[in-house]
Amino acid sequence: MGVQVHNCTNISIRNVNVTGKNGVEVRTVEGLLVENCNWNGDDDGSQLDGVNDAIIRNNYIANFRYGIKCDLSDNIQIHNNTIFNATEEGLSCEDVNDLLATFNIISCFVESEGSQMAVNFYTCENVTLYYNVFISLGDLMAHPVEEWSVTNIEWYNESLEIGNHYSDWNGLGTYSLEGDGGSVDLYPVIDFDEDGLTEFQEVMVFLTDPFNFDSDFDGLNDGEEVNTYNTNPLSVDSDSDGMDDLWEVTYGTDPIINDANEDPDEDGLTNLEEFNRNTLPTNNDTDSDGYLDGEEVDAGTDPLNSSSYPLSADKPYLWLIVGLSGGFGAAVAVTSFVVIRKRRIKTS
Repeated sequence: MGVQVHNCTNISIRNVNVTGKNGVEVRTVEGLLVENCNWNGDDDGSQLDGVNDAIIRNNYIANFRYGIKCDLSDNIQIHNNTIFNATEEGLSCEDVNDLLATFNIISCFVESEGSQMAVNFYTCENVTLYYNVFISLGDLMAHPVEEWSVTNIEWYNESLEIGNHYSDWNGLGTYSLEGDGGSVDLYPVIDFDEDGLTEFQEVMVFLTDPFNFDSDFDGLNDGEEVNTYNTNPLSVDSDSDGMDDLWEVTYGTDPIINDANEDPDEDGLTNLEEFNRNTLPTNNDTDSDGYLDGEEVDAGTDPLNSSSYPLSADKPYLWLIVGLSGGFGAAVAVTSFVVIRKRRIKTS
């Protein structure tokens, strides 16, 4: 057993890592917080018995027979947990009153329908679940959730018009729950974050966040990364070349091949140097002032400001004045002026 708490009041269990047979056992406790824990085992991940006023949130619970098992308890909140690969039941509740569960990901190996479930409620009252992902493994078409002798249970939020994801739902109409209660989820969901990946793909294949369309916060949604650009939806810089995926996609460099040292526009700056200076890797004169970006960098002028360019062109009449006043004649002065103006209007 990782942690045991019996007959206590106002208990907090935070940031606890457990690898073993059981995770946490809590019995006869008033006031409980369990958060940011990581448990991996093969029996009960979290067992609550006779617990009142509990919050279970932001935990990762993997490979247990039961992920969260809650009996004879009241006022339970279960939020933002991942219960992964349960072998019997992911969330199992019996004689529990006043339970709210949101933003949980629960998967269970369902080998034969009805014997294993992602979620099972029995003789409970006042239960609300929405924004949850329920996935059956093994038999992918088996029902992942059931309810028996439950009073006042809602598998959706009416005001938000949002329900849950069920791996066996065909995407049409409402979703009828298994059991004797006749409950219906009015608002089942295929893709919560609308990123183009199904919840099964997100949870079981790509390990992305089904509630966040951009899991790595790089500006590209998960579906784009997987289906369009072949980039890693869990990495801001898929090819580890120092340039963010969004920048590479936007400006035409390769987001999955390290091309940091290449110079496709031949302006004297590599792709990585262009990224760091915010110039364009496919335009050798980003500010269109007639000077290559690399020339401006070498001269100390701003390649993003067309009013900033090398000093030789800053005063195009200087050699005309010098030529005339120095007695060199108009021909020399005009020739110098033309050479400078020619340099000034150099284009890509």
